[in-house]
Amino acid sequence: TVFVSVTPREQYLEGNSLIHGSRSFSYVAGPSVGGLLVQAFSAPFAILADAVSYLLSALFLGQVRAPEAPVEAVEGGMRSRVAEGLRFIGRNEIFRPALSATATLNFFNYAFASLFVLYATRTLGVEAGTLGLILGAGAVGGILGATIAGRVGRRLGVGKAFLLGCVLFPAP
Repeated sequence: TVFVSVTPREQYLEGNSLIHGSRSFSYVAGPSVGGLLVQAFSAPFAILADAVSYLLSALFLGQVRAPEAPVEAVEGGMRSRVAEGLRFIGRNEIFRPALSATATLNFFNYAFASLFVLYATRTLGVEAGTLGLILGAGAVGGILGATIAGRVGRRLGVGKAFLLGCVLFPAP
């Protein structure tokens, strides 16, 4: 909701590219730095550093002043709002398949990532710092994708670009 209120509609593709570019950069830098912190200090220290980064993020986000759209009154409170939102997504010909595709990709991607970390560290004996660098290097493609997403979306159309991303993202 903040994104929509601070970004003009004609800049949504570029804005999303910036958001996903910074997210991709965090996937490059985060595991690399995290692995090095675990190896140099300890896992609890790395978790503490991560928690501090979230606190700093919350402080910076708290500085954003964006107008909020009024919320329509819905009978029954929060549970009714959630149910109405689920009904809306279930009926919508665009949101339903997009959410299904994204949820499927995320589920299998995170399941694979968890198993990969265990396999690399326990079976292959890869050290935390090395694993962090490997995971970070593997995420460089996300930065490239975020860089070209706006152009691909304008050339192919957002729907076709989304489908292409759903195929290319898990391809490796």
